[in-house]
Amino acid sequence: MTFVLIESRNRKVLLVTRSAGKARAMLKKGVRCDVWEKDYLFEKVYWKSRVLLLPYMEAEKEYHRQKQIRREDRNRRRSWTN
Repeated sequence: MTFVLIESRNRKVLLVTRSAGKARAMLKKGVRCDVWEKDYLFEKVYWKSRVLLLPYMEAEKEYHRQKQIRREDRNRRRSWTN
């Protein structure tokens, strides 16, 4: 997922990020967040409906948790071989 923060008044792009947390933190009145997946506009999120970003934030946390588990396993295997 890619999050594009756009200023609503003049349609100026403020930020393009893959982090849902960063997108939610920068979301404020007068700014909208377009959620893109590949080349498809998946969803538009406005300041009043910012709770719609919560599932993306949960998915991001789960991804980082799994990544950390893989790192720990890899490091554990490395220490056994030495």
